[in-house]
Amino acid sequence: MPDRVTEAAFDRKIAQGKVRNKLLRVVYEEAGGVYIIITAYYTEAERYG
Repeated sequence: MPDRVTEAAFDRKIAQGKVRNKLLRVVYEEAGGVYIIITAYYTEAERYG
């Protein structure tokens, strides 16, 4: 379960949550009840806090 979900450009959403000492961010779209992952990446937690 993500810690936070925010709205992004192009009707996309960003789900993010801490995994160990990093922040995992997943950019995705919802289409007809299906989640389409655009990209996912680890970053420093302080960057997006």
